[in-house]
Amino acid sequence: VCGGEGGPGAAEEAAASNEDDEDALDFSQKCSDQAFAMLTQLRVQLMNDLRQLYPVDTVHRGDLYRIKGVQLPEGAFNKAPAEQVGTALGHTAHCVSLAAQHLGVPLRYKPIPRASFSCMQDDVSNHEPLPLFLKNSDPAQFARAYQMLQVCVQQIARATGTKLPF
Repeated sequence: VCGGEGGPGAAEEAAASNEDDEDALDFSQKCSDQAFAMLTQLRVQLMNDLRQLYPVDTVHRGDLYRIKGVQLPEGAFNKAPAEQVGTALGHTAHCVSLAAQHLGVPLRYKPIPRASFSCMQDDVSNHEPLPLFLKNSDPAQFARAYQMLQVCVQQIARATGTKLPF
């Protein structure tokens, strides 16, 4: 009866219904917490696997980095062999792409891993992919692609709470 008094036992039924709802909510929360914990554990395992695939280490005084044994270029890219630059940035693009997928991090720019001929795509501007390699590419386009990759690396770092040297 709408707005009227319920019959005998209506209060007891309502109380029992509230308890059932609270139990269901508690069960749902526990399941959600377990699923989140499992997802977190899986992501940690995937990131550990990614570290095995693409180990990053420092060389010299700790101010230069290598990915999978290939030194990442520093500053003037034209001083490093073109193959080394393309390979190192290709490894980085692939690693960033996989990390973003595993962590569920949407990237502002899209890495297109193609080994030493990887590129970066800006889906907002709909321009052609920009090269992350020096061989036969426009230096301005390469510099822009490198900046785009840095933005993606920073996004992954923020998502994981990692501090970067740049």
